[in-house]
Amino acid sequence: MADQTIWTIGTALPGLVGEWSSFSQPPQTSHDILLFNNAEMQILTASNRQLHLDWQKFILDELVKDRLVVVFLNMFELDEEANWHNFSFLPPQASHLAPYDGRDLQLSPHPVLKPFWEKMSPYLHCSCAFTQPLPIPFAKLKSTGQVAAGALKISRGTLVLLPEINWRHPHLFEAGEWSTEALSLGPWLQAYLRKASPHFKALK
Repeated sequence: MADQTIWTIGTALPGLVGEWSSFSQPPQTSHDILLFNNAEMQILTASNRQLHLDWQKFILDELVKDRLVVVFLNMFELDEEANWHNFSFLPPQASHLAPYDGRDLQLSPHPVLKPFWEKMSPYLHCSCAFTQPLPIPFAKLKSTGQVAAGALKISRGTLVLLPEINWRHPHLFEAGEWSTEALSLGPWLQAYLRKASPHFKALK
């Protein structure tokens, strides 16, 4: 479905320009697929609680419209005093997270994920895991069995939570510049999400 619009929040994908924004405020327009891509998530700390709430409302409103929301779970940061972390902007049923650091993932063989695992596995890193099960698990930690990636049906939409893509991997970022491989992966990821969107939405 090449006509689906994708809006990236956080960091623009390598090899692509436009159609992205920072976390300073939710976008004013609606899109078929929302992609939260690493990086600036860590600025959403307890000191900016209202921004978390604004993003949470935006995501929930988009899910009501049957959107696909994809979040790459990057570095986990916790404000223990406030009991607030940098993924507190996610819907409550998806925000039960704890820090982790590793790559020991047991990946789901589901057909919709096979192209993503094959293409992106060398660059995936698990920075956090869920402390409560997800209805549709995609990956688990081999060491503990905790879910590290998965999906939820919320209202009419689908929320997909995936391990971090390490865009600073030596094969992707060289001497301060994107490598040829990175510049090809950004467009590939967009194309994959457009093709996979109806299959993610059909998950139960």
